[in-house]
Formats: sequence, C-alpha cells, structure tokens
Amino acid sequence: MNRNGYHRTEESELTVIRKAKNMSAYIFQVTQSAPKKFRFSLVAKLQNLSLDVISNLYKANDTFIPKQELATAVYTERVTKRLDFSFAALTSLKELDHIVTLAREMTCITPKQHEQMALHIYDVRNLLGAWIKSEKRRYPS
Repeated sequence: MNRNGYHRTEESELTVIRKAKNMSAYIFQVTQSAPKKFRFSLVAKLQNLSLDVISNLYKANDTFIPKQELATAVYTERVTKRLDFSFAALTSLKELDHIVTLAREMTCITPKQHEQMALHIYDVRNLLGAWIKSEKRRYPS
C-alpha cells in the first residue's frame, strides 16, 4: 500500500517480484487438484517455498541502503542484509525446483504442469540472478 492508501499497481513492482507472484499463483492453482496423499507433504512444501521466494524478494527490496559516505558501517551491514535476502530467495528457488521434479516423479503433478512450473522457476531464477549481479555493481562493498 502506498502513502495514499492504495495498493501498488503491478507496473510499479520489480519484474522479478511480479514473475515470482505469477509462479506462486500457478503453483497454488495446480496443487489444488493434487492427490490428497500429497497435501501435507509435497503440496505444502511447494506452496511454502513459493511464498518464501516472494517474502525474501520483498525483504531484499525493502532493505534501505543509506549513502555510503554517511554511515559506512550501516551501509555495509544493509548491503549484506539485502544480498542475504536475495540469496535466500535463490536458495528457495533451487529447493522448489527439486520439489517440483520430485512431485512429477511421484505423479503429484502432470508432465505439462511440471514443464510450466519449471519455466516459471527458470524465469524467476534468471531475473533474480540479474538483479543480484546488478545489486553487487550498484552497492560495492
């Protein structure tokens, strides 16, 4: 929500966050029809990891970085914190990729759903990798 009390439009969000939300929405949509025997294991893990990715992206993006010359110790700590959240999102994506493959092998999801999830994960991982690279250039430590 912005200062005026309105929710942000999708255009104002980072592309990586928007894509991660789309990925999560797709995972929730697909897992609704998953067999009951997987609901509290694979389905819960898929859903939670997709939400973890979004959460860590928001945390990384919302970590305020002061000007380096004003507060060097705070600057370094915040840059590290921002990158840590970004890498946590990347780790969650790698875990998600593994669980999606496992879900396919266990016939929890169809091959087509596996393919679509893998494409979503691939897109988010590439965008996140580019964002991390950009952040490292933008905030040299």
